[in-house]
Amino acid sequence: MKEVKRVLMVVLMAVILSVTLLAQMNAFGQKGDNSNRPPKEEQRVKEKDKQPPPRNSNSKNSNGNRHG
Repeated sequence: MKEVKRVLMVVLMAVILSVTLLAQMNAFGQKGDNSNRPPKEEQRVKEKDKQPPPRNSNSKNSNGNRHG
């Protein structure tokens, strides 16, 4: 009797594992050619207008913050 229960448990575990593996394959697998999707638009890179850095008209501190 114990051996019959053991065999049934092994068969039950095998069935559960196979069902879960099949469920995962169906969840993540792609089904055929999905031609209903619209075509993707090309990504456009936006380029910012480069402006020159502002000029510092303060000639008093042209050598940095040196204290003398």
